[in-house]
Amino acid sequence: PVKPIDRFVANFDAMLERYRAQDASTPLRVVIVGGGAGGAEIALSLHHRLEEERTSRGHHQLPPAEITLVCRGQLLTGHASYARRALIGIMKQKGIKIVEHCTVVRVDKGMLTVEAPRSGTHSQNGGSTQGKGEGHQLQQQLLQGNNNTVPFDVCMLCTQASAAPWLKLTGLPTDPQGFLAINECLQSEGGPPEVFAAGDVASCAKHPRPKAGVFAVRQGPPLSANLRRFLSGEPLEPFVPQSTWLSLITTGDKYCVGTKGWIGLQGAWLWSLKDYIDRAFMRKYGEDLPDMMK
Repeated sequence: PVKPIDRFVANFDAMLERYRAQDASTPLRVVIVGGGAGGAEIALSLHHRLEEERTSRGHHQLPPAEITLVCRGQLLTGHASYARRALIGIMKQKGIKIVEHCTVVRVDKGMLTVEAPRSGTHSQNGGSTQGKGEGHQLQQQLLQGNNNTVPFDVCMLCTQASAAPWLKLTGLPTDPQGFLAINECLQSEGGPPEVFAAGDVASCAKHPRPKAGVFAVRQGPPLSANLRRFLSGEPLEPFVPQSTWLSLITTGDKYCVGTKGWIGLQGAWLWSLKDYIDRAFMRKYGEDLPDMMK
């Protein structure tokens, strides 16, 4: 799994060492499971990093890595269509295979077990699963024999957020996916009035939004304000999350695809904007903090 990040870093370093020792006739097979923005960024960033390694060692010494992105549904479901089209084009250009509508049901050492894609679904590397070309061949690889398996050397899981099992054990109301149910005031919906929640742990039926940090961080100030109102006996105020948001997806090579509402752009300057935003956000949690080791 990509998270926790410390384990991912160690696994990433091990993957680099494995790639460096790879036989010149055998490509490294990397599979990323997850068709969201995180999965797309991981696939593109891995491609960029491994190509850097390949260039530094001499192209003839290392074969290009085979990177495959496996999605349960469509790539970037819930994102603007511009982002989907742009990133599919970029991945095709870089030779990254995209397999959509393919559910992973089991991960063993060196092998994924998948559910057969529904008839007529598409791979983004050559057309329908019923057609010809590279996409059809890739689907046939996934479905070879009766085992519905695909081999890999390295597998990374970057799937959507899921509710922690202990949430249901609390007895608090939850939504069908197991997240805490809250109302517009970030208060437990139908539960004890003194219970509040925000971020990925909770869902508001009246204002459903994807599980993403861009929404979670906006809930902090209204949560703080409503906690104070509750303790003071004042009426709570509803919070309505933004309906459009800035999405910036990097392609690994200091290039970025960005969307907000119907607007879609791409370019190196968008990567600079994303880098500035991300670093500014992280500085809030790294500057002027006490040394935790003391």
